[in-house]
Amino acid sequence: MKVLENLSRRGFKPFFAESAEEVIQIIRQNVPAGSTIGFGGSQTCEALQVPQRLKALGYVCNHQLTSDLSWEALCQSNRFVDYYITSTNALTEDGQLVNTDGRSNRVSAMCYGPKKLFVVAGRNKICKDLPAAFERIEKVAAPLNAKRLNKKTPCAVTGKCEKCFSKDTICKATLILHNPTSTMEVFVIIVNRDLGF
Repeated sequence: MKVLENLSRRGFKPFFAESAEEVIQIIRQNVPAGSTIGFGGSQTCEALQVPQRLKALGYVCNHQLTSDLSWEALCQSNRFVDYYITSTNALTEDGQLVNTDGRSNRVSAMCYGPKKLFVVAGRNKICKDLPAAFERIEKVAAPLNAKRLNKKTPCAVTGKCEKCFSKDTICKATLILHNPTSTMEVFVIIVNRDLGF
């Protein structure tokens, strides 16, 4: 897979997984037992039951499905974790990760803070290039996430970006990771399934 070669060339640590079990195995090999792991909002990780599987193995998972903390408290706690797991809105064939957020808790963690970042992405997130990645965000990721989160945005109704100025927009900050930032290791695990938005 060419994208794996390009991710490696850029300094990412790429993996290809066929199952949730393989994803968990990669994470366990790189995160000490009992560690606290932060999570970004990821339908991919939820579909694979990553938080629940890791919690069952003794990890402390800062995720709404596995913690009694409020969403605000989870976001605050995740600012100081050494390990963080999320997905990506798009992954270009030449190995760049493209993400757009409203709150920006996810994109901020993806570029600064954790020692190790794990990006778990379905094969459907792979795009030809940056223009295709932005198109995917505008036509797929943002509208579906806005609808899922009950946001009052035009895209939640029309299913495509309307370049709105709604205060409810989830398109407030965009991050392109051309390479891992200087402070962290970034593991990109591509799963051989269509997952998430």
